[in-house]
Amino acid sequence: GGSDNGYVHQGRKPEKEIVLDIARKLQQKLEDIKLKTVLLRENDQDLNHFQRVAKANKNGGDLFISLHVGASIDPDKSGPACVVYSSNGTEIKEDESSISYQAVYNEWLNATRFDLATFMARKIDERFKTHLQIKTRQVKKLPLLPLKFITTPAVLIEVGMLSDQSEGKKLQSSGYHEALAACIANGVADFFNGIVINP
Repeated sequence: GGSDNGYVHQGRKPEKEIVLDIARKLQQKLEDIKLKTVLLRENDQDLNHFQRVAKANKNGGDLFISLHVGASIDPDKSGPACVVYSSNGTEIKEDESSISYQAVYNEWLNATRFDLATFMARKIDERFKTHLQIKTRQVKKLPLLPLKFITTPAVLIEVGMLSDQSEGKKLQSSGYHEALAACIANGVADFFNGIVINP
């Protein structure tokens, strides 16, 4: 949002407009099933990663969903993908005078329910496949910044590839945004309905 348009493809709406529209539609669908929601941004405003993390963690929700639009140099790469944070491939660099970033990072890794995040990602991915009848790019585990230090189960969703000729056009449509929001909302409902508490 704001000065950061996200991915921009010539002749198409920028990522920031697409994901905000989907987020608003998703918010309405979740509130229709009596779930309380908080949008990290409700308009075209700048928010850096630290502001997003602070706002997300301060609200103390049960789930965190980060919406994005993908792009690739491969023009035929398409489909949504759900990503859960993984520390694989990360390297911590810090100077000797700083408070141990590694210790804080390790504490967050140990306290965060990545298993629940993976469960939610799978439920949303299943809904994309069954509801939209499309091939997804599956659930992935990557060290992506938008998920880092979020204390609740968190999933980053790339709703599609703006660079793909067909999917990029669909991502311009408010009706398609509505369908994507419905998939995600149903995936969230499936997540809550699928949790079993052992006695």
